[in-house]
Amino acid sequence: MQTTTDYDHQLGAHLATYKATTKVRVVWAVIYAIGAACCGLAAVGIALNEHEWWHPLVPGLLAVGGLAMTIERIVVAIRNRDEVVLLYQGGFVHRGPRGDEVFPWTETGPVYQEARRYTKTFAENLTNVDYEFTVHRSDGKSILLKEFANVQELGAAIDRAVAQRWLPWVDEQFQQGNSVVLDPLEVSVDGLEYRGTFVPWENVQVRLVNGNLVLRERWWIPIRKIPNFTLLMTVINRMIASHR
Repeated sequence: MQTTTDYDHQLGAHLATYKATTKVRVVWAVIYAIGAACCGLAAVGIALNEHEWWHPLVPGLLAVGGLAMTIERIVVAIRNRDEVVLLYQGGFVHRGPRGDEVFPWTETGPVYQEARRYTKTFAENLTNVDYEFTVHRSDGKSILLKEFANVQELGAAIDRAVAQRWLPWVDEQFQQGNSVVLDPLEVSVDGLEYRGTFVPWENVQVRLVNGNLVLRERWWIPIRKIPNFTLLMTVINRMIASHR
């Protein structure tokens, strides 16, 4: 297996290592196992007290499904226990069961992020917010970063790096008088446009509410549908500040 220094010549200095965590998968495996056991006991009880063969069918099928999900979670947890992401100055490397996958910043495309909030935690030290990041590469390859220690920090670092790559290009387009499409918005030095409505920067108001980007208290855009969210917010905040 290659070491962290094997990519120094390609991606620059190694910055950090993020290891996969199996805690969530193990917790869900336990939950599925308990559910399967309960359904199995119910099926047995019904079979012993009912004469119709199909009465225990539903709880029996639920028990089999719960057992299958338990096995799947355990297998994936074991298979991915050594999964890591190596972060470098010039990109990152995903090291998993299928080998190393290299994502240089120059080839890294859209980054999508999502935060799912839970009202309860299932085990000690589990956060009540589940972060996941989907990173695309220019050749069409994509990867989901979800069950890693400090995954929010990892995803934010990737999103910032992609933003830093594209900000000089955005500034150059503005200097030339061009507008730039930062999906789902089109932005220029004068303002932004969304769904055919143009708003000058002097009138732009933005805030974040429960995973949504809110524009002028009128448009609610889910952050999970915005590629390169950090890039978009950096441009918006810069332009709002420059027009005050």
